[in-house]
Amino acid sequence: PVFGRGTLGVRRGTVKLYGARNSPTYATLSTPAGVGNTSVTLSSFASWAAGSVIAITSPHHRDQWETRVVTGSFTVGRSTTFTFDKPLQYYHEGTTEVVGQLSVTIAAQVMLLSRSVRVYADPEWAHETGAGAVVHAAAAESNTLHVLLDNIEMHSCGQPARASGTGSERACVHFSGDADLVESGATSIVIHSAFAGGFALDGVRRVALTTSTVFNVRGHGVALLSGTTRQNSVTSLVIAVTQRNGASAQHPA
Repeated sequence: PVFGRGTLGVRRGTVKLYGARNSPTYATLSTPAGVGNTSVTLSSFASWAAGSVIAITSPHHRDQWETRVVTGSFTVGRSTTFTFDKPLQYYHEGTTEVVGQLSVTIAAQVMLLSRSVRVYADPEWAHETGAGAVVHAAAAESNTLHVLLDNIEMHSCGQPARASGTGSERACVHFSGDADLVESGATSIVIHSAFAGGFALDGVRRVALTTSTVFNVRGHGVALLSGTTRQNSVTSLVIAVTQRNGASAQHPA
């Protein structure tokens, strides 16, 4: 495969990338955010710094999402309000509906897109290669190869297929091979503005993906690519705005 203009490779070793911790990395709106608003209020406390980029999604069928740069914040009780650089163009829901005995929350997710450690390519490389983490392990490397991504940002990443049906596309974070990859996976990372899918697991075992976000990618947010992909853990992920990868005729899911 073509790995791009720069590659960090490891065999029977350990690669760990750690960014500054952010908690939480996403939250729902506690109240609606209307057209023209210059702030959003979350349903939980968050300490995202001024200058951070956030994405505000839509819980409806229309992809009326938008990104903003945080300019300030304040907290009342357990809810944090963030102000940003320019007014909203769309209405973003943040309500709870009562249906019979059920309470249904219909609220947009707000995602933190910024991290202190970033892995990215030039957006102009879209038809060549994108940045990413491609982990290929042979059976002999079980329990000896460890790749962990923690609180990092990846964008302009992934490699679209060069021809339909070739299977040559690479997700931004792509684990493949017949191996147990203990202590490997992704925690609280964000993948956005990608040329291909977010996460792909192909034949590997014991990879953990948790509390991460995938936003505005072409292809699957998370893909399990073979029947031998098992004993992995995928928990507390938020995926929004997946688009068709035209090169591979792959439908997002």
